[in-house]
Amino acid sequence: MEYYNKAENMDQKVVENAYNILKEEAGRGSLPTYGYIYDRLGVDSRSPTDRKRGSAILTEVNRASLAEKNVMITAIAVRQESQMPGKMFYVLAEEFGKLKSDAGEEEKAAFWRDELERVYEAYKKDK
Repeated sequence: MEYYNKAENMDQKVVENAYNILKEEAGRGSLPTYGYIYDRLGVDSRSPTDRKRGSAILTEVNRASLAEKNVMITAIAVRQESQMPGKMFYVLAEEFGKLKSDAGEEEKAAFWRDELERVYEAYKKDK
């Protein structure tokens, strides 16, 4: 799967494992926190270095999800305190051409809700 090889020094097995975790959660209609996902990946969410690594892993997972299902699977991943995705989700949505660069907060929230529903539909267990 060539889309796993985009990031330098990214372990393909780590990305595949992360993708499988997110597919499982999406199939259940879950809304896991970044902390929960990072714990399952062995990423220390208290460490700035590990958080960067976790972000890079999730970026590659999004590339895989876009290639396979044309959705950003990390729409299901949220910050514990806000129950919304982090800023990087929207940055990537812009980079991937799914969100306008000048989108306001309401547009971003609407995009996230719509993408979340698309992810759940794409990864439903009965598919």
